[in-house]
Amino acid sequence: MEPVSNDHEGPLAEFTALRQEIEARELRRQSLFNLHVTASGAVLGYTISPYGSSLVALILPFTTYLFCARYVTHSGFVQEIGRYIREELSPKVPGGLHWESWHAAQPRLVRIPRFALPTMVAFPCVSFVALCWCLSPVFGGWAGAGVAARLVVLLAWLAGCYALFLTYRLASDIDRRWRESENSV
Repeated sequence: MEPVSNDHEGPLAEFTALRQEIEARELRRQSLFNLHVTASGAVLGYTISPYGSSLVALILPFTTYLFCARYVTHSGFVQEIGRYIREELSPKVPGGLHWESWHAAQPRLVRIPRFALPTMVAFPCVSFVALCWCLSPVFGGWAGAGVAARLVVLLAWLAGCYALFLTYRLASDIDRRWRESENSV
């Protein structure tokens, strides 16, 4: 009788640990998303209140970029872990580990237009709305303000436009990676 090989126990333990890592990263990613939506709503709510200043919304393109960057980082790691499981671990286990391949091969239940993806709405759109909300105070209504104050606000608005551009690129990257991984299986 031949001895039974347990060479697959190591890869199975690694698979379990990696699935826990994926779960933890997805939880952090969802928490970042929720925190961003809540904080953005609070800032925009303050700016439309009678006591608020619409210029406070200029902070949103920067905070949105930071939240989006962390969100994308977690998404990238989750996709890399899934690829590692499919390409490296699965061949080491008799019969393979088919969850990642099976999951990636499943058709999307709903086709969402790119502009309506939750990441596009929650990240670039929030920045866009904030910058539009600030148009009037940035480009008008400065009769009593000095040149330096006008210049600082204008530069902050322009920097916010650049942060919006970066945020759009990051959010688009999530969609691109998702579509590529869908087509690679």
